[in-house]
Amino acid sequence: MPPKTRPTIAALISIAIFVLVIIVVPNLMPGPLKRMDYMVIGTLATLAALLAAFLFTMKGWFKPSDS
Repeated sequence: MPPKTRPTIAALISIAIFVLVIIVVPNLMPGPLKRMDYMVIGTLATLAALLAAFLFTMKGWFKPSDS
């Protein structure tokens, strides 16, 4: 895999995780949802996406290739 595509793939996966959390978490919360609930959902989605980006960095996805 070319090194320039790794950050792109990591960013797309982080965005996908963000969207997935935005879709799943409101279905898990009891309704009716209030404004504060939507803020919590957005906070959890941001946390999950940033955690994924952090894990990609720690796994070494962004280091230069040996070739």
